[in-house]
Parts: sequence; structure tokens; C-alpha cells
Amino acid sequence: MKRAALAAFVVTALLSVVGAPAASAHAELLTSTPADGTSLTAPPAEVDLTFSEDLLPETVSVSVVPEGASPAALGTVAVDGSTVTVPWPASITAGAVAVNFRVVSQDGHPVTGSVRFTIEPAADAAASASVSSPPAASAASAAPSDTASSEPTAGPTPATTSEPTSGSSVPPLAMVSLGLAIGIAVGFVFYLRRRRSP
Repeated sequence: MKRAALAAFVVTALLSVVGAPAASAHAELLTSTPADGTSLTAPPAEVDLTFSEDLLPETVSVSVVPEGASPAALGTVAVDGSTVTVPWPASITAGAVAVNFRVVSQDGHPVTGSVRFTIEPAADAAASASVSSPPAASAASAAPSDTASSEPTAGPTPATTSEPTSGSSVPPLAMVSLGLAIGIAVGFVFYLRRRRSP
């Protein structure tokens, strides 16, 4: 009986030792969006932190700190089980940023940490856009010059066409004068014949 009791005691002790780490496990950060160490081309809409255990919402504390500056003002931080959602502050648009957190899991143990990532400056995107914009501007400026160059060619055309029309008015005048001369000559001939007839 003593050996059986001793064996039961040893087994119970071993089970308690094996189960102790699981009971004393604390919440750990599993994933984050954006991920730690990433580089973004634009500020995120929000930051999501997912932990290994459910958290006590009233104990969650989060701050978003730009490099070399004070923590930014945040909106309402939402806690849903093991996930913490942090709205992104509009005042931070570029640079290195640290999202610091302090949470408490259901076992009452506090856990602290941070997620760091970088947001590329918007000036880089603006510079690349400005580099591509001059060709469009030059094309737009070239359009008026093309129309201006076409106007002089259109101008002389009416002038050259008007000259023949002014020259074409000369033949009718010559014909009228010729007709008058013929009429006078015919009249003079009739006049002479009438004088000779008696």
C-alpha cells in the first residue's frame, strides 16, 4: 500500500510539473498588420495586433510614436478577444514609426512590446509623377505651335486665289469697249450710206 501511495504521489507531482508551464503561459504577439520591419508606400488605415490569448480590454494600452517625436493622438482602440485594432493617426504620414503596446492576458500577467515599420515619404511619389508629367506638358505646348504654323499657310491661299478673280474682271471691260467701237463704226457706215443715197 505504501508503494502504491508513493507511486500515486510521484505521478501527481509529475503531472503538476508538466502542467505548470501551460498554466503559467502568458499572452504573446502572434502577428501584426503591418508586419514588423516592413516598408510601406502609404500610411495604413489601421494597425491590427493579434495575441495568443484573449486580453482584458480595460488593461490594453497602445501608443503610436514617430521617430524623434512625441506619441500621436489616437482614436478609440478596439479589443476583440485576442485582437487589438488601432486606428491610424492622420498626423503621421511618413517616416519610421513604433507601435508600442502593453496588454494583460486572462491570467493577469502584463506583456509589453512594439511593432516597428517605415512609411516612405510622399515626396518620392510626387517626384516620380513630376518626372513623367513634362512630356505631357510639352505635348500640350506643341499643339498651339502646330496650329500657329498652319495659320500662315492658310493665309496666303485666299490672297493667291483673289488675284485671278481681280484679273478676270479685265476681259469684260475690254469686250464692252470693243463693242462700243464696233457700234460707232457701224453707225458711221450707215450715216455715210444715207448721205450718198439721194
